[in-house]
Amino acid sequence: MKKMKFAVCLAALAVVLGFSSCLDSDDSSYPSYQASVTVTGDEVMGYTFYADNGSILVPTSQSAMQAPGLKKIKRAVIAFDLVDATSGQNLESGKRYNIVLHPNYSQGIPTYDVIDCHNNAAADTLVNNQDPIHEMSGLYVKNGYATLGISFQISQTGPFYMNVGYDSSKDVDVDGKTLTLHLYYDQNSKNAYQMVSSLFSFRMPEKEMYNFSSASATDSIDVVLKTKANDYGASVDKELKCRMAVRDFMTPRY
Repeated sequence: MKKMKFAVCLAALAVVLGFSSCLDSDDSSYPSYQASVTVTGDEVMGYTFYADNGSILVPTSQSAMQAPGLKKIKRAVIAFDLVDATSGQNLESGKRYNIVLHPNYSQGIPTYDVIDCHNNAAADTLVNNQDPIHEMSGLYVKNGYATLGISFQISQTGPFYMNVGYDSSKDVDVDGKTLTLHLYYDQNSKNAYQMVSSLFSFRMPEKEMYNFSSASATDSIDVVLKTKANDYGASVDKELKCRMAVRDFMTPRY
């Protein structure tokens, strides 16, 4: 049967955006700001970062050139300084800032699509061989992505699988203004002893924005994320819940 799971390797959890420091990058001072962002644009037109706090960050072309990894990612935690800054300045939602990106202090967030399992013949691969995670926390939805921190055990020798899915026929409760998602983890090894923690982002199903906005005329809904977690050797049900704006089903348009 065709596999629909997205494989992740250990190295993918720490993808530094910039050139190695041995290449004499001018990135020696620790930056003043850090933000989780959705990346838009490209090397030709330039990049724009939409921060999860609502601010819009535009890197200088010179600092963006030092981050070749940008062209391969959609989400990142970036470190930066403001081009025109007042010490201790707070970044405001909706405001645009020119920034100097510090690539060697920035890294990509592993990013995957939320999978609709309804009438999907390959969806059973998400449920089969499911292993419990250790912990998950900090769920929120912004700029088209659900983001959270996950702690889990892996093997150093092979890939693992971390996915989020839902059944559009039963997990979309328009009247109750709730979308239920399911986190599926497959450690893909009997020797998964190394504990790691990482942020993950999952691209929200944009089609559900139209279902919630047209049927319930609401501007926000609840998102419930369910999974299996390890509790002293036993697999137990665990869930997180957050509130999201319906508009955040969509990613920013460059």
